[in-house]
Amino acid sequence: MSGPARGPASGHGASLPGHRPRAATSTTAGSGVRRAAAPRRWGADAPAKINLALEVVGRRPDGFHELRSVFAPLALADELTVSPLGPVAVASGEDLLAIDGAPGLETGGNLVLRAAALLRRDALPGEAVPPGTPAAPRAGRAPACGPLAFRLRKRIPVAAGLGGGSSDALAALDLAAAAWGMRPGARRRRELAAALG
Repeated sequence: MSGPARGPASGHGASLPGHRPRAATSTTAGSGVRRAAAPRRWGADAPAKINLALEVVGRRPDGFHELRSVFAPLALADELTVSPLGPVAVASGEDLLAIDGAPGLETGGNLVLRAAALLRRDALPGEAVPPGTPAAPRAGRAPACGPLAFRLRKRIPVAAGLGGGSSDALAALDLAAAAWGMRPGARRRRELAAALG
């Protein structure tokens, strides 16, 4: 999802295992007992993948390429956690991202933050989503989409062609949805992932 050579047909993240949000846990020192790390905190693994076959089959109106790909998920995975910041935690109301394991990797414009912003815009009536993204069905009132604090532990090498950024973005969509009490269906999830590139 990070660059013009990627697209929805590649399957980046949309069908990879390991993205379902889980309650984040921590181990009590020396006990081996797992317990909830903090109230209202979620985590997900974002697995790497390797392309076994890749073909560029077209170009989308948004500049990204349509791809046909056969890929295999790998055991190597980034780890992403999220927790709500609360209404007064950040004056700007913006989401935050801390990255461990990738010194120098920029947080501004990171796909994790872009994914959360896209889901928020998609959920709130009157907010614009990227051109070409089908409108989400709106029923009932909009969810509260307050600012989130993400922590990304990078294990997948950056720019190694292993889909780390794409997988991180899909995990961010799933975690933001969990934090905001949303349940986008599989089709909507694919549409949002495709809108990220």
